[in-house]
Amino acid sequence: MDRGTHPHRDAGQRFLTGYDEWLKAQNGQAVSGQLQFDATPRYIATGRDLAEAVRTGLAQPWAVALLLATPTGGPDPRYGGMFPLAQPALHPSNPYRRIRNQSAGAATFGPNHLQALIATGCNYAPRAAYWQKWFVHRTLRPEAYGGLAHNRLANGVSDYPLHDDFLRSEALGRTRAKQGTYLLSQNTPDGSPIFSAYPGGGASVGAITATLLKAFFDESRTVADPVQPDPRDPTRLVPYSGPPLTVGGELNKLAANLAMGRNWMGIHFWSDAAASMTIGEEVAIGLLRDERVTYRETFDGFSFTRFDGSRVSI
Repeated sequence: MDRGTHPHRDAGQRFLTGYDEWLKAQNGQAVSGQLQFDATPRYIATGRDLAEAVRTGLAQPWAVALLLATPTGGPDPRYGGMFPLAQPALHPSNPYRRIRNQSAGAATFGPNHLQALIATGCNYAPRAAYWQKWFVHRTLRPEAYGGLAHNRLANGVSDYPLHDDFLRSEALGRTRAKQGTYLLSQNTPDGSPIFSAYPGGGASVGAITATLLKAFFDESRTVADPVQPDPRDPTRLVPYSGPPLTVGGELNKLAANLAMGRNWMGIHFWSDAAASMTIGEEVAIGLLRDERVTYRETFDGFSFTRFDGSRVSI
């Protein structure tokens, strides 16, 4: 659901793989690396591209809400949403799909209502994630854990408590062979945030917004005439060929990409993203449950497919 080109990161750039630079970053000192970009923008085609897209913001859910809620049409086909006015993408339970002489307003079921819920969700989900970060798990970032490995294995600091399974991991040898240290590379020179990794706050934003969008729109709707970046030339788009793409599937993909992009940045582990998907979804369910009891319209309730494939009704 990404319609725009992005600055393309230099595929060979890795940061904080040298011990001196890594130590500077740990001490809050300036490091020497600078981001480099290809002069030609292109569509997202690599993990580094995805990492750069999520590093510069998490505004994609708002754009998707506009694409789904705005009908196509008008003299210029480049402007408008994804579906014609006569084929709204609204969820089948939306009461205004059955009312012929009224339309959804700002207060309930209209675009303003959804945008407000998305903004609220982007506040609530990170609160839940950050409570876990600060008061429960206190998990090291990959950058810091790589430092433990390097100091243990290369600098002889023997009292770091690293698990035997980790010390026997093939990944250690492959990392050392690739960059000369056991440090885990970062996608930006400033490295990781200074607080706990688990679970991911940014990933929870993607999860809650995708869940809210599934609750408001028909997730079974097929996306007509989809395109994808050309694998041989990601500056252009080519027709997509494969199984049908649905709104729900694409929203799940959006949430997963926002989470995995944070991993590609080097600031999170896979487990951080996986936990955040569940947290964001649960916070969305609680938010929708609270909203449900405030409506005066005849409303059958929200229903959607969870990330694990099960159905939930509210």
